[in-house]
Amino acid sequence: MSDTDSDAEDYDAFNRFANGQPLRIIDWIKRGKVKINARDEDHGDTLLIWACRHRVEKLIRFLVRQGCDLNRLSIVTGK
Repeated sequence: MSDTDSDAEDYDAFNRFANGQPLRIIDWIKRGKVKINARDEDHGDTLLIWACRHRVEKLIRFLVRQGCDLNRLSIVTGK
């Protein structure tokens, strides 16, 4: 599986934003349960895009320091 594929753990990470628990993602990344460049299933947005959109500065700093791909842009999947 490539880091652009979403698996169940990746999808759960995006649900954390909707449920008001985005900082839980930091722990999941540290434990290897979520890929740092995971993309959401609907639009292909990365965790960094979500963190920026929701202004979660601690997560933004963590993702950048951990080496997330800063060049990945949102991609529309046509869904």
